[in-house]
Amino acid sequence: TVTPADLNSGNTEIEVTNADSLVYTGKALTPEVKVTYNSAELTKDKDYTVSYADNTNAGTATVTVTGKDNYGGTVSKEWKIIPAELDISRVTVPDKAYDGTADATGTDVTFTGLKNNENFTAEDYAVTAQFNNASVEQNKSVTGTVKLKENSKTKNYVLKDGGAFTASGNITKADAPTSTEQQTVTVTNNRAHTYEFDLSALLPKLESPKEYGEVTYALGTDAINFTNDGYYDATKESAEVKDGKLILPIQAVKTDTTGNIGFVQVKVSTTNYHDFTLTINVNATNKIVPTGTPTLSKTTLAWGEQLSTISLSGAMTDPADNTKTVTGKFAWTNSATTPDSMSDFAAEWKFTPENTDVYAEIT
Repeated sequence: TVTPADLNSGNTEIEVTNADSLVYTGKALTPEVKVTYNSAELTKDKDYTVSYADNTNAGTATVTVTGKDNYGGTVSKEWKIIPAELDISRVTVPDKAYDGTADATGTDVTFTGLKNNENFTAEDYAVTAQFNNASVEQNKSVTGTVKLKENSKTKNYVLKDGGAFTASGNITKADAPTSTEQQTVTVTNNRAHTYEFDLSALLPKLESPKEYGEVTYALGTDAINFTNDGYYDATKESAEVKDGKLILPIQAVKTDTTGNIGFVQVKVSTTNYHDFTLTINVNATNKIVPTGTPTLSKTTLAWGEQLSTISLSGAMTDPADNTKTVTGKFAWTNSATTPDSMSDFAAEWKFTPENTDVYAEIT
């Protein structure tokens, strides 16, 4: 009796054609196979039949050879379906209001290379992206990465260049700070003086890492509002903003009234925030203006010699009690001044009292 040769006897070899380059297509793959038994090549459909399993999705597929006529038994061979490569052709970067960070959002990713009319939704991938910096600007450079989430669709694909992409997007100005509470500055009664206030110190504080960027200030037509007469007279000298400071000339008003005497409104324009108005309340106080003059270490300067070579010392006196000494520090307003002629000249000094809550600084 002649019995069929058993293909499962260990003498059978199966070779899958193009086994190293079988890529996912969205359809079942049925590569040709070469079957040999005891080194002799067999003929398909005469000596054996072929069937396939798990041969559509990327991963491990199986081909099974079943003997026919003179051959019996079955033998199987595993082979790999390689994930198809996708290009990222577009990523939409929505506008973002300034928040102090360079974080960006990527949406509506367009893939090139999807098979068999397949389509990805936002549930199938995740996007991480960064602007080139955090400042407000149009058409900013954006770099990022798309990662495929693991599911039955995405398992069949890999992203070219690891999903890296470049795009552009906009960072727009943020809303004006909500903490634009009114600020307060103080002037002294019975003292004509031009006050300078650093406006940057009066800006609302921002949480890190937020920054205003470049800041400019401006006074509008009705920016100066005083409810008490006499303190401000624009016909004599006008308020202005210069080098980031509010310069506010105040006239000497003989009064004992203290408290709010008006307000100033400054328009603030910044790179990263919409314009807003900074309201600065002006309060009057009755600080005591001390009297007296400093003692000079010398009263003569050589030609070209600076005021700084003359030291100032001494103290001032409380005008209400001439026995009461007001201690503090004298300094030249401009110590680099030199004589402009061979004659007497006037130079300005400033006295800063130690007790600034009671006594006014004078020049």
